[in-house]
Amino acid sequence: MAFKLKIPLIASICLTALLAFSAATQAAISYSYTILDDPNAPPGSTYVYGINNAGQVIGSSDFSNYATGKHGFIYTGNTYNYVDYPNADVTLALGINGKGQIAGTYYDPWSDGIIPTHGFVFDGSNFTALDVPNSIAGTTWVNDINNNGDMVGGFRDATGTHGFIYDGNSYTTLTAEAYGINDSGQVVGNGYVYDSGTYSNGSGSTYLEINNRGEVLIREGYPFFYGIYNINDDTYTPINLSNTLFPYYILDGLNDSGQLAGYFVDGTGVHGLIATPVPVPATIWLFGSMLAGLVRVGQGRKAQ
Repeated sequence: MAFKLKIPLIASICLTALLAFSAATQAAISYSYTILDDPNAPPGSTYVYGINNAGQVIGSSDFSNYATGKHGFIYTGNTYNYVDYPNADVTLALGINGKGQIAGTYYDPWSDGIIPTHGFVFDGSNFTALDVPNSIAGTTWVNDINNNGDMVGGFRDATGTHGFIYDGNSYTTLTAEAYGINDSGQVVGNGYVYDSGTYSNGSGSTYLEINNRGEVLIREGYPFFYGIYNINDDTYTPINLSNTLFPYYILDGLNDSGQLAGYFVDGTGVHGLIATPVPVPATIWLFGSMLAGLVRVGQGRKAQ
């Protein structure tokens, strides 16, 4: 009789330890960092906006000021290649898919104090401009592209600002600007997840990117803090980058490996940033599995 009472007690203790272990592991997720500075641009002028599963990074380098002279780039290995829409004042490379196709926004020259904006996609050889039909001229921008070539972004018309999905043939209008799209066609934007015609409320958070695992990069509050929300299992993991190294940072990109893309500001200017999750040591996972196994043994004994 004492034996039967003892096993459930062990199981209870192990379950408590396992839950505490899980919470600690989630909170202790750490990253290794790669800092990017375009060697051809003035010091402190490199912005990173996205990363694909192959580790190709896209962003923009500021050669003069934000309104003019900003050049898009793709960084592969140790090489920067520029992505500049012909005759544009500014090119922002904002999204990249697994095929290396780049989507973004370019600025026409200033006109009467207005900066006309247009979306684009670049296939490695040719640019194609995007302007949403019936939008106010010069008010279309593209933020992301998936492996199917579907793009998302925003535009303005007489009624206000909206989001859109473009599948290469037709546009779908969304209630607010769209920031990211995965290969399943799930879209995230300013306070929402859109999936097959249905909106899920993001509770005021900004949903910046969604990967093919259903993980959403979220920005909240000010000063900004970030987290990853998994829409499949309804879990949330906070992102805690080093405040010592990066007192002020902006995150925009997330790939299927959990790598984060963004930039940070310090006393010398703006620098690109890639944060790569550090795997949990196998010994720790083994310890967690052992605890889980003890819980199962205890539950089995109790059932008898």
